Amino acid sequence: MTLDMSRALAFAHEWIRAWNAHDLERILAHYAEAIEFTSPRAAELVPGSGGVIRGKAALRAYWALGLARSPDLHFVLEDVFATVDGASLLYRNQRGQRVAETCGWDADGKVVRSIAAYAPPAAIVLGVVARVPTAGVQAFARYEDAVLPRVAAHGGQVELRLRADDGATELHVVRFPDQAALAAYRADPARAERADDLAASGATVEAFPAHHVAIG
Repeated sequence: MTLDMSRALAFAHEWIRAWNAHDLERILAHYAEAIEFTSPRAAELVPGSGGVIRGKAALRAYWALGLARSPDLHFVLEDVFATVDGASLLYRNQRGQRVAETCGWDADGKVVRSIAAYAPPAAIVLGVVARVPTAGVQAFARYEDAVLPRVAAHGGQVELRLRADDGATELHVVRFPDQAALAAYRADPARAERADDLAASGATVEAFPAHHVAIG
């Protein structure tokens, strides 16, 4: 039983590269035939599994499904820790969600047991700046007054809404619980129904990912 940081780092970087290449066989090359993989995702996707996938063949089928469902899958490695004959990896997925995965190696250096744990989905915070020609102020106000209440319908929150006295500039801070909620809001039919008001306003709207910054 050993702690080997250099081995843990080498494993982690190759494992991440394999996943980001979407190369299933390259990923599976890290695992033993008798692998036991435990994950809350498995509990969701494989009925009756209890979150446990046993055997390399079953793991191949499970991850083939996962890769097919996530064509944008991408991991960013944040940290690596050596364990007794294994490694723990901390990384973020394409949704910005933090994941911890602990892998234990057998005598041949293959992963024989692995446990994945997920942080809550990463919240999406957007800063939105709209600049509106004077002639379009009323049309833009109608549009915003109609569509902003739909944020809450998709689990989001308008944390801040400021409008210049002349109506020519508007600033919002909007939070959604995850990327899926943001996508649902953007696809909301109510927004399409008021598209004429937005077009008539002539507004230019810039939305950008943001985060709160402590003062002092």
